[in-house]
Amino acid sequence: MQTFYRWKSKYGSMSVPEVTRLKELEQENTELKKIVAELTIDNRMLRDVNEKRMVSVPERRRAVTYLRTEYSVSERRACEVIPISQSTYRHSGTQPVVDAAHTEVVQLSHHYPYWGYRKIFAFYGSKTDLPSVENEFA
Repeated sequence: MQTFYRWKSKYGSMSVPEVTRLKELEQENTELKKIVAELTIDNRMLRDVNEKRMVSVPERRRAVTYLRTEYSVSERRACEVIPISQSTYRHSGTQPVVDAAHTEVVQLSHHYPYWGYRKIFAFYGSKTDLPSVENEFA
């Protein structure tokens, strides 16, 4: 009987179309509350991640991984918050070929940061003797 009196106190003076309209408005209100809650979480996630502008794909991948671990959201949702496609997030890519010439050029660029890549490749390509690092500081 308590349910009947509760219903009567809530809907007693309303007509049938008013009650159906009220039910529709309540349902719309709950849907809007869910949307606002999701957008609030998305906004919080973006503020947490966006210390700086993310341009490169590896930065975006790290951000998606961070959001998945910190906020326990799905991959789809994290990729929607950080604008990156799921296939780009999953793609590992091919490893670059690293041979002796590549490692030597990288070492030279670390030892001589004021040299540009053209100067390094000019020295390396002409097969001249490269200056040694020990002789420079002697």
